[in-house]
Amino acid sequence: MRQMLVGLVLALVASSVRTEPQPQGDWCSSRNASNEQKITGCTVKIQSGGEAGRALAEDYDSRGAAYVARGQVEEGVADYSQAIALNSSYAEAYYNRGSAYDGQGQHDKANADYTKAIAIDPDYAEAYNNRGISHIGQGLIDPAIVDYTQAIALKSDYAQAYENRGAAYGRKGLYDSVIADETQAIRLKSDFAQAYNNRAAAYAGKGLYDQAIAGGSQAVALEPDNPQAYNNRGNAYAGKGLFDRAIADFSQAIVLDPDYARASFNRGAVYGRKGLRDRAVADFRAALAGDPGMTKAKEALTQLGATP
Repeated sequence: MRQMLVGLVLALVASSVRTEPQPQGDWCSSRNASNEQKITGCTVKIQSGGEAGRALAEDYDSRGAAYVARGQVEEGVADYSQAIALNSSYAEAYYNRGSAYDGQGQHDKANADYTKAIAIDPDYAEAYNNRGISHIGQGLIDPAIVDYTQAIALKSDYAQAYENRGAAYGRKGLYDSVIADETQAIRLKSDFAQAYNNRAAAYAGKGLYDQAIAGGSQAVALEPDNPQAYNNRGNAYAGKGLFDRAIADFSQAIVLDPDYARASFNRGAVYGRKGLRDRAVADFRAALAGDPGMTKAKEALTQLGATP
């Protein structure tokens, strides 16, 4: 009987240990905590007065990441800045703040932060990749390609860097380079929808419409809610003269994104080739509504004798 009572006491103690709630401060660095829990946990640690220097900087950085993930970018930037103030050699905080700035379209500030992160850690492949993205945001294609190339040199299995460099080559019309990079991205990540999409666009640019349609279909299968995938496959169908299929794809792209000016323009161009002037005019006007600076839509309307 005595042994049974001891066993019962031990079982109760073990049960008590298992059900004890996790201290809120632990949420700050927990991979399993929600963003709300991370914010609460990091705030508890920050306000406790028990941490300083690098440890406190990490708390601010973690809370900043949770704020950004919740869409509270300004709060996130403020926390990243505080982390940097506490630890001026904190490369990750510079990187994270740069990402937040990029998301706000502040590419010059993002570029400066990525550059600082690289100065602190010259092997920071992700910082090179993201600085390439900020270069693209500034319209600087060649510097972006240089940065993507460095990211790949540092991290040879970096699928996102290959995809990004391929997209940059696409802006220069270097279709063979696009195909090579996007193919490598797909080898590294077989379900990489954007890589299929970019490669399909490059195939279409080379007039290889069957390959473009196949790649576009793969992109659509992987991301059925991506209007760009339908638009690119529509271009390939149009290139083959399959106008009804092209119109169906452009229409689906517009359903998914009613302000997608390029899809409206492309559908208008196909309507024009089918001799459906009124529909073409309507689509070119819709394209201008979505992108008032689209010169080719204005020119198409002029050629049809219609006003914008």
